[in-house]
Amino acid sequence: MSEKIKIIFISHNFHFLNYIINILNRDKYKVTTHELKLPINTLLKPLQKIKETNNLLEIIGDNKIVWIEWLVTSACLLSHIPNKKFKLICRLHSYEYFYKKNIYIQSTNFLNIDKLILVNDWFKYKLIQNFNVPESKIITLPNLCNIFSNENYPNRQKKLGVVGINSLTNKGIDKILDIFEKIHQIDQEYTLHIKGEYKKKYSKNPFLSDDESKKLYETSIQKLDYYLEKYPEHIILYPHSDKGGEDMQSFYNQIGFLLCASIYESFHCAIIEAGSAGCIPIIYEHFNKDVPKTPKEYIIYKFTNENDIINLITNTNEYKDKSFKTYNYYKIINQNCIQKYEELIKNIINISILDSVELKPHLIKVTLNKSNDFKFLENKIIENANQYENVVVTICLNKKDYISKNITFIKCWQKKYLFGNSSVKIPSSIKSVKIKILKL
Repeated sequence: MSEKIKIIFISHNFHFLNYIINILNRDKYKVTTHELKLPINTLLKPLQKIKETNNLLEIIGDNKIVWIEWLVTSACLLSHIPNKKFKLICRLHSYEYFYKKNIYIQSTNFLNIDKLILVNDWFKYKLIQNFNVPESKIITLPNLCNIFSNENYPNRQKKLGVVGINSLTNKGIDKILDIFEKIHQIDQEYTLHIKGEYKKKYSKNPFLSDDESKKLYETSIQKLDYYLEKYPEHIILYPHSDKGGEDMQSFYNQIGFLLCASIYESFHCAIIEAGSAGCIPIIYEHFNKDVPKTPKEYIIYKFTNENDIINLITNTNEYKDKSFKTYNYYKIINQNCIQKYEELIKNIINISILDSVELKPHLIKVTLNKSNDFKFLENKIIENANQYENVVVTICLNKKDYISKNITFIKCWQKKYLFGNSSVKIPSSIKSVKIKILKL
């Protein structure tokens, strides 16, 4: 019997990890978990970095695979360990990406991460374009979600639901309230059920200006207070289960339609969870800017006009049949996603085995000109260099192309830093960078 692969999961929050940990075959993997309460909202001072890095290495021990959930402090620290003896998997959520103008992104050496998991391709393109993250390092996988049973209560159709109102500058509660009122005017049996804590706490939306974000926050509060007073028996607030409220499965099972009007969604967990309980999710896409949107494969109904939403809800016949089709659709999506995670871990193991193979030196030749796309150029060099242990890069330059940007690029690589980002080093596999001036 072959020796089990040792894998450790480290996080301050295991909400998205538990599903992955549970699917791992214990005959193949020896699984360890560690809850780490590193400060996640600040970066550490130099002496603290050394102390916390050593602490992390002690926790990791002889594990071959290290999975860091949430790309925050612990991931930043581990990404700067030279010649690490483990494979590092990290997952990036929207929180870390947007936090304080990408401070966590700026503090991470992505070249030293073996696989970066993203939950939406939007982040992939931004990381490649704006932060020189090699595409070969990235994989897009959705979060595994709770798959609930479909009780399909007979009186659920005229109950509309919305989840997560604590973020009043993102979830579009103002749009949902307007839709509800128009539906209620058509048929007074309809009710709106809101799951989440109504907190009058401001948080800036990353895609709005300060003025736009504050105005939306104030508008949302005014509308919510107004509608709660106007429809006290038809708009119901449900507390979280840890505060005496129902669990999510019970909530979804009694809701006919889930209304989603978020300005952006890194990954739409509510869509899959509600759909798996037979609740029909409807997306209202009202914000026409470059934002992370729900991936197409998870969408059953999406509209850009609220009247279309109202017509769908009020004219739906044979609700029960549609409910079970929805339930089966999202159940299959989650099963497919589980297989993708299993395949990811297998691939990481194969990379670990290849590390013991002695590779010959590899030569990479780069010719600069006056129209270089440096980000693209660096990504291609790095992708090639990551396949070998001993790499020699030769940068060629014609005298006629002797311009400042090309010279800056050469100097950066001579000093072993990326062009445009002096805090990130080129791969350790690149042993030397040679410069060759071509004759005209």
